[in-house]
Amino acid sequence: MHMANKSKKPQFMLLTLCTLVVTLGRFVQRERIGPSTQLFIENRVDHFNPFNQEVFRQRYYHNSEFVRNGTRVAILEIGGEGEINSAPGGTKTNPDILGRIADNYGAHIFILEHRFYGVSHPFQHASEKYDVGTDKLRYLSSRQAQSDLLHFISVMDDMLCPENNRNSTFKRIEGRTCLQWVIVGGSYPGAVTGWIYQRHPSLFAAGLSSSGVVNARYEIPEFDTHTLMVPGAPCSDALYQAQHEATRQIEAGENNIIYERLSIRTDADKSDIHYFIADTMLMCFQYGKSKACCDTRLSKAWQEHGDIMGALVDYLSTSSFDSYDSANLASDTARHSDAFRQWWWQTCTEVAYYQPAPLMNSLRSEKITTQWHLDMCKKIFDGLDMGDPTLDTNEFYGGESVKADDVFFSNFWQDPWHMCSITDDMGGQRDNVGFISCKDCGHCVDLHTPQETDLKELVELRDRIYSFIVGRVDSILSRGE
Repeated sequence: MHMANKSKKPQFMLLTLCTLVVTLGRFVQRERIGPSTQLFIENRVDHFNPFNQEVFRQRYYHNSEFVRNGTRVAILEIGGEGEINSAPGGTKTNPDILGRIADNYGAHIFILEHRFYGVSHPFQHASEKYDVGTDKLRYLSSRQAQSDLLHFISVMDDMLCPENNRNSTFKRIEGRTCLQWVIVGGSYPGAVTGWIYQRHPSLFAAGLSSSGVVNARYEIPEFDTHTLMVPGAPCSDALYQAQHEATRQIEAGENNIIYERLSIRTDADKSDIHYFIADTMLMCFQYGKSKACCDTRLSKAWQEHGDIMGALVDYLSTSSFDSYDSANLASDTARHSDAFRQWWWQTCTEVAYYQPAPLMNSLRSEKITTQWHLDMCKKIFDGLDMGDPTLDTNEFYGGESVKADDVFFSNFWQDPWHMCSITDDMGGQRDNVGFISCKDCGHCVDLHTPQETDLKELVELRDRIYSFIVGRVDSILSRGE
């Protein structure tokens, strides 16, 4: 692993971005505005086996709103663990941070859907459902996904090179990319951004890793502890009591309201229900939506000693238990778009990010242990026993020591996933780290379309990101590369 050479770019290797802001297991659509064209590219099923020539159709979207003839810049966002439905960037009159950068250069903006998600599946059943059986999922990994990205860049770079225009005087330098590529990702794709830049620094002018979880962690027991700190009392007290009362009633079999109102099978694994409740409760704080949790019937019920379970179920009804049902995850290997089985595979085999109940201040049942996560891997994937997969992952990628000086790492204190990212600017010595604390500044919020209500800290962070990336790109273009 080596640092990018700022004065001269190494040869370009012809090898073989977040419509979704992801929560590493659950994902939330990021609002998109502006033009977006759906297209497809062929990619290899297995980039690492020269004898396997199978290919699959991989979806991507293109936003050409900002493109000007002769542009030398392209932005590629990495799709995450879910379906994509449009490209980022926005419009000239209402751009997001990527659109703002693109407008400066007349750049193309792309997003490539991650293999095994959305419609980009290598395998299909005759019933037209996608095949995500355990034997097929061995082709789902961050390393295969990076090779997908490298092939995409190779094809698009050749296609869009200004040299192809008969009126252009531009001549590409042999062995180098024609365009200056900016690589972008949020959450897990944010990790891939850091990883792919580290391994192929010659391909990218700059990058943005928003809430990028580059440090794969086996256990994160402080996930709940941190989340309870975010809203403070009385909201955190209401959440804590609601979760523990739900746990007690489920274990005692006293109350069927959870099963009836949420359409949960009475024979469902109780631990699955505990995990579903905790995961759903955590969403609003992770995504900077504390008002949705704290100014709801739940807090009022706690303060007035009312029906706290009824209030909890009202909140949980916005989510579905089916994707948390281990029996369903294990048996349903033919599906259209549900991404939970695929993401479980990635956690079991590469990144873990397991969230066991802490000894104190827990938002989940004590039954949710690290061993429970390992048992889920065995149950869902035919006895899969990987142990701690992060040992290999962090040895390969470097964990929090990832070498990516031309990638900006943005994080937000309220979002518990910052504990798996890069937040230390080493006393101001690093200009590529931004870690801010502001109310309701959650996971990947810098990638959202700016609002008039955005706080000063967020506005200033976006300005830093813009200046950082433009500075890197301008430096390369000024050298005539």
